[in-house]
Amino acid sequence: MPLHHLIYLSTPTIAFTPPQLRELLRECRANNAKHELTGVLFYGKQHFMQLIEGEEQEVHALYNHLQHDTRHDNLIKIADKPIQARAFADWSMAFQCLDAGTAEAGIQDLESVVLSLPALAAADALLLETVRQRLLAE
Repeated sequence: MPLHHLIYLSTPTIAFTPPQLRELLRECRANNAKHELTGVLFYGKQHFMQLIEGEEQEVHALYNHLQHDTRHDNLIKIADKPIQARAFADWSMAFQCLDAGTAEAGIQDLESVVLSLPALAAADALLLETVRQRLLAE
């Protein structure tokens, strides 16, 4: 089956605590494993940014579900396209946090995210890097 990825930004409706972040990550990983989705989720006090990859129908089904998730709003789709290979094939959902105060959740900060992955197109890596720099500046 052809692979697809989608990248979106959204605004959290609450400031997540470390236990809430752990629960969100647990839910993401369980759901993504069931649907053979992989990707990465960035969290900051003002934004989520997520890259979801997998079979196109599954990616779009998850995005449609996320549009109704009350934990965030103002979803903005910034990429939605076919891909040749998964960039995050080993991660049912990698999770990176922008807020150093949530380090106890066992989450790396955004500055340590490696975006120069062979399967990630240069344009997508640049897009993610641009958004990362914007979020770090907030």
